[in-house]
Amino acid sequence: QVEASKMATIQDRPRPGGFPEIPHGRNLPVRGPSSVVLIGMVVGTIGFGYWKLLRGNKRQQRLDWEEKEARLSIFPLLQAEEDRKAVRMEHQRLLAEKLIMSEKKNWTAGEKQYQSERYVEPVTITAEGGLKWVV
Repeated sequence: QVEASKMATIQDRPRPGGFPEIPHGRNLPVRGPSSVVLIGMVVGTIGFGYWKLLRGNKRQQRLDWEEKEARLSIFPLLQAEEDRKAVRMEHQRLLAEKLIMSEKKNWTAGEKQYQSERYVEPVTITAEGGLKWVV
């Protein structure tokens, strides 16, 4: 057996003139719009959305203002109605108090129970257990 170090080594070498070049570049077709067009579309869509949002907010503000003005214009009418209701209920309360306390000799119906000149709205207890201002 011959030693490996004494054997003649045969090495592959390129042929004269070299090997032909291997095509390795990517040759992919362009698909879809460019990045500039995509960014422009995104910015345009966001801009349109904000425009619609601001326009809707302004419309809602106008509607809210109109509703507030309508409420303010009918407030005196509603307040007068509530005042008439309060007077009617106070009259009914006085009649009921006269009927209930008719046997008591020194009782005056409608007499102030507190030593104050300040007007205090009457309060009733509702069926749910809470207080209700009767006005």
